Amino acid sequence: MSLNHALSRSILSALALTLALPGALACDLPSKPIGSVGETSGNQHQGDGCVAELDNSLDCYAATTDPYLPLCDNPLPKEYWKLFTRDEGSTAYFLPRPDGAGLAYGYCESEDPEIAALFEDNALCTTIDSQAKVEIINNIDPADALEISRLIHEQLEFTAVMTFEEFGAIAPFGLPVDLATVCEQQAESLAAIESTCARLIDDGTVPTCEEDDMGTVLTFEEATLLADALNVLYGVG
Repeated sequence: MSLNHALSRSILSALALTLALPGALACDLPSKPIGSVGETSGNQHQGDGCVAELDNSLDCYAATTDPYLPLCDNPLPKEYWKLFTRDEGSTAYFLPRPDGAGLAYGYCESEDPEIAALFEDNALCTTIDSQAKVEIINNIDPADALEISRLIHEQLEFTAVMTFEEFGAIAPFGLPVDLATVCEQQAESLAAIESTCARLIDDGTVPTCEEDDMGTVLTFEEATLLADALNVLYGVG
């Protein structure tokens, strides 16, 4: 692993703690899981050259009724960061929000100045520590947002992050529905954490997910197994 790659992964690991905490969405978007994604779920939506259906992976995480904008040229078989438009399609925002993605994946230092500028101009090369930055990252030009989405999906890899003592987290944040899905679909490889998976299935299933906003605390070992399972789910590697 190169030094730059290692540093990028270290940054991403630190970001996991921020993304896993309430308030990561901030402002006018939901700040905690509030049930299903709403009217857009299950409908067909037109992207740039494709028609796609929004899956249920945002259930138990965030809700929106804004139009879904599919990533037609996703390099992976499944979308993690999903785009939605508002103001009659003039701006777009991500769920989950990819704070610091340009830093985490090395795009801020890209040799291609257009790529570096794309991430810099959309507040993806900095800590989101002000309302002004939130407004920028939540109001991206849809064409730029699609290109950002394609680039960060190219680099997506779930990893386990040591938080304190024996505890851990997943970076980027493991969506509740995704964690429930891997626990059900990959039960054999996750047999060692069967009891944790039982809780994760509750956390990621409507309506039981609405009863517990805090989610399930993971050990580093559990986070490692689940990160590997999420990589399988998303076709990473």
